[in-house]
Amino acid sequence: MKLLVRNIARTVKAEELKVLFEKFGAVQSCTIVKDKDTGISKGFGFVEIPNPGQSKAAMKSLNGTVFSGSMLRVKKAISAEERSANEAKVAEKKSAKAEAKEEAQKAEAEQKAARQEEKFEAEETAAIKTFTSKTKSYGKNKGVNSHIWKK
Repeated sequence: MKLLVRNIARTVKAEELKVLFEKFGAVQSCTIVKDKDTGISKGFGFVEIPNPGQSKAAMKSLNGTVFSGSMLRVKKAISAEERSANEAKVAEKKSAKAEAKEEAQKAEAEQKAARQEEKFEAEETAAIKTFTSKTKSYGKNKGVNSHIWKK
């Protein structure tokens, strides 16, 4: 299993890092990434331990330990294919979340419009009832509201 080791002191050599990890098992490879122009360490590197159990033990034990004045951060290295697959999943989740949010906003707007329509209809019905109760009735209902018009 390949491990990513971050926050390595700039003065640490690959051999020193290899010795540190060999306490947990055989180290297949150990590299510290360096700047192309200056050749100075960038502060991170990779250690490969073939046995998954030993590499997990090294990861758990050395993550957060201080080595040459810097607290190491050790985790499983992710390949470019895995990283792009993870990024695609994250993008898909974001897209689905945005779509769901948009649908929720649309549904909320429709509910608001429906409530407004109901309110308008209720006000209109109340206004019609008020108006018809104050007017004279003709025909069948003649005289029903006559008491309103008497002075």
